[in-house]
Amino acid sequence: MDPGSGQDPFLNTLFPYYADLVTDESVGPCPGCGIFTITRGIAPNREFLIRWKANYFNSPPGPAQAEFQVVLTEGSNTLSVMYGVTADEGATAVSGIQKDLNTFTSFSCDEQVLTPGLRVNYILTACGTPTPTPTPTPIRTTPAPRPRPTPPPRP
Repeated sequence: MDPGSGQDPFLNTLFPYYADLVTDESVGPCPGCGIFTITRGIAPNREFLIRWKANYFNSPPGPAQAEFQVVLTEGSNTLSVMYGVTADEGATAVSGIQKDLNTFTSFSCDEQVLTPGLRVNYILTACGTPTPTPTPTPIRTTPAPRPRPTPPPRP
């Protein structure tokens, strides 16, 4: 592949739940759906949380949701993904981290292993090669993030 060809691989990408998801109600009801962020704690120990609640794009006979969050901790080489309830526990999703086409770590590939309460830690080493460490832990109850509607797509 030629760099800049438009067919470039994903570079330095975290895939917490790589599947066809929508945050609107185009495929059916989705109360509380969206992508939400919150920063908690104080420097130098803050956590930035990104939470997804979405419908699967193709989920006949009716809508089905996936819920998960990414936790980025200040000053840490660990990227964490915490899973909530998902309709198929990852049977139609891929999760992992990728530096380039040759350096990647896949935690799951269309397998029912992304179960509620699962936390996967991707620990970046000095060379940038992540090592996933599955650690089933209960998801902490935190104040709900302020809902922000997903903006409409730009033309």
